[in-house]
Amino acid sequence: MRKLSWREPGFTQDDSHPVVCVSWADANAYAQWLGTRLHARYRLPTRAEWLQALRGAATARNGCATANVVDDKNALLRRDDGTSCSDGFAYTAPVGKFKANAINIRDLVGNVSEWTADCKDAKAVPCAERMFSGTSWRDPPDSAASVQDDAGSDIGYTTIGFRLLREIDDDSIPLPAKAAADAAADKSIARGTK
Repeated sequence: MRKLSWREPGFTQDDSHPVVCVSWADANAYAQWLGTRLHARYRLPTRAEWLQALRGAATARNGCATANVVDDKNALLRRDDGTSCSDGFAYTAPVGKFKANAINIRDLVGNVSEWTADCKDAKAVPCAERMFSGTSWRDPPDSAASVQDDAGSDIGYTTIGFRLLREIDDDSIPLPAKAAADAAADKSIARGTK
Protein backbone atom coordinates (compact mmCIF):
# COMPACT_ATOMS: atom_id res chain seq x y z
CA MET A 1 0.00 0.00 0.00
CA ARG A 2 1.38 3.41 -1.02
CA LYS A 3 1.83 6.09 1.64
CA LEU A 4 -0.14 9.24 0.85
CA SER A 5 1.11 12.75 1.52
CA TRP A 6 0.19 16.35 0.75
CA ARG A 7 2.53 16.11 -2.25
CA GLU A 8 0.93 12.88 -3.49
CA PRO A 9 -2.59 12.41 -2.09
CA GLY A 10 -3.45 9.54 -4.45
CA PHE A 11 -5.16 11.69 -7.09
CA THR A 12 -4.10 14.52 -9.37
CA GLN A 13 -3.82 18.00 -7.88
CA ASP A 14 -1.94 21.15 -8.77
CA ASP A 15 -1.13 24.32 -6.81
CA SER A 16 -4.64 25.67 -7.36
CA HIS A 17 -6.20 22.83 -5.30
CA PRO A 18 -6.59 22.78 -1.51
CA VAL A 19 -3.92 20.90 0.38
CA VAL A 20 -5.02 17.53 1.79
CA CYS A 21 -3.29 14.75 3.70
CA VAL A 22 -2.15 17.23 6.33
CA SER A 23 -2.71 16.55 9.99
CA TRP A 24 -4.02 19.02 12.54
CA ALA A 25 -0.45 19.29 13.81
CA ASP A 26 0.79 20.05 10.26
CA ALA A 27 -1.84 22.77 9.84
CA ASN A 28 -0.80 24.41 13.10
CA ALA A 29 2.88 24.18 12.22
CA TYR A 30 2.13 25.89 8.91
CA ALA A 31 0.20 28.66 10.71
CA GLN A 32 3.20 29.26 12.99
CA TRP A 33 5.62 29.24 10.05
CA LEU A 34 3.45 31.66 8.05
CA GLY A 35 3.06 33.98 11.02
CA THR A 36 6.82 34.10 11.56
CA ARG A 37 7.47 34.70 7.89
CA LEU A 38 4.84 37.46 7.51
CA HIS A 39 5.09 38.93 11.04
CA ALA A 40 1.40 38.33 11.75
CA ARG A 41 -0.72 35.95 13.83
CA TYR A 42 -2.36 33.07 11.93
CA ARG A 43 -4.37 30.21 13.41
CA LEU A 44 -7.08 27.66 12.73
CA PRO A 45 -10.62 28.92 13.34
CA THR A 46 -12.64 27.65 16.26
CA ARG A 47 -15.79 25.68 15.48
CA ALA A 48 -17.89 28.74 16.40
CA GLU A 49 -15.90 30.96 14.01
CA TRP A 50 -16.18 28.35 11.27
CA LEU A 51 -19.97 28.20 11.71
CA GLN A 52 -20.17 31.99 11.62
CA ALA A 53 -18.35 31.95 8.27
CA LEU A 54 -20.74 29.26 6.99
CA ARG A 55 -23.74 31.59 7.20
CA GLY A 56 -25.29 32.02 3.78
CA ALA A 57 -23.47 29.04 2.27
CA ALA A 58 -24.91 26.45 -0.10
CA THR A 59 -27.77 24.25 1.02
CA ALA A 60 -28.72 20.69 0.12
CA ARG A 61 -31.06 22.06 -2.54
CA ASN A 62 -28.26 23.73 -4.47
CA GLY A 63 -25.17 21.80 -3.31
CA CYS A 64 -24.33 20.44 -6.77
CA ALA A 65 -24.30 23.89 -8.31
CA THR A 66 -22.37 25.63 -5.56
CA ALA A 67 -19.97 23.07 -4.10
CA ASN A 68 -17.59 20.27 -5.00
CA VAL A 69 -19.35 17.26 -3.49
CA VAL A 70 -19.38 13.61 -4.61
CA ASP A 71 -19.24 13.53 -8.38
CA ASP A 72 -20.54 11.04 -10.91
CA LYS A 73 -17.00 11.04 -12.36
CA ASN A 74 -15.74 9.16 -9.29
CA ALA A 75 -16.56 5.50 -9.95
CA LEU A 76 -15.73 4.46 -6.38
CA LEU A 77 -18.17 6.89 -4.80
CA ARG A 78 -20.80 7.29 -7.51
CA ARG A 79 -24.28 6.98 -6.13
CA ASP A 80 -26.89 5.21 -8.21
CA ASP A 81 -29.76 7.04 -6.52
CA GLY A 82 -29.41 10.09 -8.76
CA THR A 83 -27.93 12.32 -6.06
CA SER A 84 -24.37 12.51 -7.40
CA CYS A 85 -23.28 15.77 -8.97
CA SER A 86 -21.63 16.37 -12.28
CA ASP A 87 -19.29 19.25 -11.51
CA GLY A 88 -16.38 17.74 -13.44
CA PHE A 89 -14.19 17.06 -10.39
CA ALA A 90 -13.86 13.49 -9.17
CA TYR A 91 -11.69 14.65 -6.25
CA THR A 92 -10.70 18.16 -5.16
CA ALA A 93 -11.47 21.20 -7.32
CA PRO A 94 -9.38 24.36 -7.68
CA VAL A 95 -9.87 26.73 -4.75
CA GLY A 96 -12.51 29.36 -5.48
CA LYS A 97 -14.07 27.47 -8.39
CA PHE A 98 -17.57 27.73 -6.90
CA LYS A 99 -19.60 30.79 -5.96
CA ALA A 100 -18.85 32.58 -2.69
CA ASN A 101 -21.38 32.65 0.14
CA ALA A 102 -23.24 35.75 1.35
CA ILE A 103 -20.17 37.07 3.19
CA ASN A 104 -17.83 36.37 0.26
CA ILE A 105 -16.15 33.20 1.57
CA ARG A 106 -15.63 30.33 -0.85
CA ASP A 107 -15.39 26.56 -0.47
CA LEU A 108 -16.95 26.14 2.96
CA VAL A 109 -19.23 23.48 1.47
CA GLY A 110 -17.58 20.59 -0.32
CA ASN A 111 -14.05 20.28 -1.66
CA VAL A 112 -12.39 19.53 1.70
CA SER A 113 -13.52 19.37 5.29
CA GLU A 114 -11.43 21.72 7.44
CA TRP A 115 -9.53 21.33 10.67
CA THR A 116 -10.68 23.60 13.49
CA ALA A 117 -8.88 24.56 16.68
CA ASP A 118 -11.27 22.55 18.86
CA CYS A 119 -10.43 19.40 20.80
CA LYS A 120 -12.94 16.55 20.98
CA ASP A 121 -12.47 16.43 24.75
CA ALA A 122 -11.84 19.95 26.07
CA LYS A 123 -10.35 18.48 29.25
CA ALA A 124 -7.80 16.22 27.50
CA VAL A 125 -4.17 17.28 27.78
CA PRO A 126 -2.63 16.68 25.36
CA CYS A 127 -5.50 16.55 22.92
CA ALA A 128 -5.32 13.41 20.76
CA GLU A 129 -8.57 13.88 18.82
CA ARG A 130 -9.18 17.15 16.99
CA MET A 131 -12.35 18.40 15.32
CA PHE A 132 -12.95 19.16 11.68
CA SER A 133 -15.97 20.79 10.08
CA GLY A 134 -17.76 20.77 6.76
CA THR A 135 -18.26 18.43 3.84
CA SER A 136 -15.74 17.27 1.26
CA TRP A 137 -15.55 15.91 -2.28
CA ARG A 138 -16.60 12.50 -0.88
CA ASP A 139 -19.87 13.68 0.67
CA PRO A 140 -23.26 13.63 -1.05
CA PRO A 141 -24.90 16.98 -1.87
CA ASP A 142 -27.64 16.38 0.70
CA SER A 143 -25.14 16.24 3.61
CA ALA A 144 -25.47 19.00 6.18
CA ALA A 145 -22.78 21.59 5.50
CA SER A 146 -22.38 22.12 9.23
CA VAL A 147 -21.27 18.53 9.86
CA GLN A 148 -18.56 18.11 12.48
CA ASP A 149 -16.42 15.08 13.28
CA ASP A 150 -13.15 14.21 14.95
CA ALA A 151 -9.90 12.57 13.89
CA GLY A 152 -6.43 11.90 15.22
CA SER A 153 -4.42 15.12 15.40
CA ASP A 154 -1.31 13.51 13.94
CA ILE A 155 -2.85 11.90 10.83
CA GLY A 156 -3.60 13.48 7.45
CA TYR A 157 -6.64 12.53 5.40
CA THR A 158 -7.48 12.89 1.69
CA THR A 159 -10.70 14.69 2.57
CA ILE A 160 -9.44 17.18 5.19
CA GLY A 161 -7.54 20.39 4.63
CA PHE A 162 -7.50 23.69 6.48
CA ARG A 163 -8.06 27.42 6.25
CA LEU A 164 -6.36 29.95 8.45
CA LEU A 165 -7.56 33.10 10.15
CA ARG A 166 -5.30 36.10 10.42
CA GLU A 167 -5.74 37.90 13.70
CA ILE A 168 -5.66 41.67 13.43
CA ASP A 169 -5.46 44.45 15.97
CA ASP A 170 -7.98 47.29 15.92
CA ASP A 171 -5.16 49.61 14.83
CA SER A 172 -4.51 47.58 11.68
CA ILE A 173 -8.08 47.62 10.35
CA PRO A 174 -8.18 49.90 7.29
CA LEU A 175 -10.52 52.84 7.74
CA PRO A 176 -12.29 54.95 5.13
CA ALA A 177 -10.49 58.27 4.50
CA LYS A 178 -12.80 60.41 6.70
CA ALA A 179 -12.72 57.93 9.57
CA ALA A 180 -8.91 57.77 9.34
CA ALA A 181 -8.68 61.59 9.48
CA ASP A 182 -11.05 61.68 12.47
CA ALA A 183 -9.02 58.97 14.25
CA ALA A 184 -5.77 60.90 13.65
CA ALA A 185 -7.39 64.07 15.04
CA ASP A 186 -8.64 62.15 18.09
CA LYS A 187 -5.10 60.82 18.75
CA SER A 188 -3.55 64.27 18.49
CA ILE A 189 -6.15 65.67 20.89
CA ALA A 190 -5.46 62.82 23.32
CA ARG A 191 -1.73 63.63 23.17
CA GLY A 192 -2.47 67.32 23.70
CA THR A 193 -0.82 68.36 20.44
CA LYS A 194 -3.77 70.11 18.86
